[in-house]
Amino acid sequence: MESIRYYLYFVLGKIRHQYFMQIPENDQEYKRSRMWFIVDGASAVTIGVLVGGAFLAAILRTLGISDSFNGIISAIPSLASIIQLIGIEFAKRMHKIKLFVCILAIIHRLMFAFLYAIPFLKMSITWKVILCILTFLTAHTLGQMIAPAAGNWISSLVSEDVRGKYFANRDCIMVLVSITVALGTGQVFDRLKAWSNPDMKFLFVSLQILVLAIINFIALSNIKEPRFSYVSSDNKEMHGKLVEKRGYKESNEHCEKFWVTFKQVISNKSFRSSIILTVLWQSAFFFSTPYFGIYQISYLKLSYTYIMIMGFAGSLIRIILTPIGGKVADKKSWALVLKTALSVMAFAFIINGFTVPTNSRMMFTIYSILTGAAWAGVAPGLFAIQLDLAPDGDKTAYLGVNAAIMGVCGFLSALAGGYILHLILDRGNQIWGYRVYGQQILSWGSGVLILVLVAYIKWRFKKFL
Repeated sequence: MESIRYYLYFVLGKIRHQYFMQIPENDQEYKRSRMWFIVDGASAVTIGVLVGGAFLAAILRTLGISDSFNGIISAIPSLASIIQLIGIEFAKRMHKIKLFVCILAIIHRLMFAFLYAIPFLKMSITWKVILCILTFLTAHTLGQMIAPAAGNWISSLVSEDVRGKYFANRDCIMVLVSITVALGTGQVFDRLKAWSNPDMKFLFVSLQILVLAIINFIALSNIKEPRFSYVSSDNKEMHGKLVEKRGYKESNEHCEKFWVTFKQVISNKSFRSSIILTVLWQSAFFFSTPYFGIYQISYLKLSYTYIMIMGFAGSLIRIILTPIGGKVADKKSWALVLKTALSVMAFAFIINGFTVPTNSRMMFTIYSILTGAAWAGVAPGLFAIQLDLAPDGDKTAYLGVNAAIMGVCGFLSALAGGYILHLILDRGNQIWGYRVYGQQILSWGSGVLILVLVAYIKWRFKKFL
């Protein structure tokens, strides 16, 4: 019995040291932690790819979910962003957030693995649909809850003078890993079509996500967390009994109520520009993209392999251009890079609006190349501008409120897109006597909204352009 207690104390001590007492002490440890964050990002983004786009559309289609409802479900990640407000309050009350992030991250990703196992459950199709929606929503809710703390964690490990280069390189690696895995998965999907049990492809994805979730947990556990806890008079971090002896007691006096934090963020004139920027982007993006996956599979009849090959080609372009964008941003500004990238993105959506079954391969190739080039500036640009405009010392709250607002707007935009798609489907894809698919109209709408965003950047950030 005594040996069991000793072993238990030993394990608890290891856990305490791993998740509460690992502080980067020198540049080498900061660098090593940033490297582990790249592994975290690569595995997390790969899981995100496997639970979105054509892969998500495939499982929703198998469950018999309609096109318009398919897109609304695909937009759930945007709606779940509002949970970041709760995540902010949790993070503010924690002196150490590493264990909080690690636990919720592994649960969040394991739920995605379970999502693809749902078709094999012995229950009615109705209950499978309900379970699928609840699992998808809960998983993204947990992911969004840790997003503000994780964002603040990584920003504390990356100094401003190398931020452009680091995020550009990290983005390149994440994209390369995710699209490589997605390409292999697409080939498996196409091969399994000929099997007597084609649903086995979902089990394959589930096992992939399970492995990636474990890798992600290991990566997060090895990242050191800069000092957030109590500090003694000689600038050393204190834990446990030492904190109690020194008279430090946890207090929530400085933890502001939600409405105070919300008002503080939206009243910040400088950061308000970031909110408008991201709201316009999220609304434009989610107006059409949640409905692309089912369109590519059901109407354009594109194979999973071809979709992933085009994604791979676009990602290679993104990888090549992203470091260039980071260098330009370090010399000029992220506003300039973002304006240019969004202009390309708007053109890509407008081009995509002309994609129909008879020209699908050619037009989808052009769309993939243009979006690959655009993402090189859009993804790191949006994040970098948010970090730059958020005041030091409270970036978690600012990033969380911003994500919540833009998430709700993105979901509402997806609902609007779904309503328009439903109307066009009811008309038999006919408008004024012309055959037009709903996804074409939505794509044109996204292109116009992005052009509005470009005009806003040119007006609001003109001193940086």
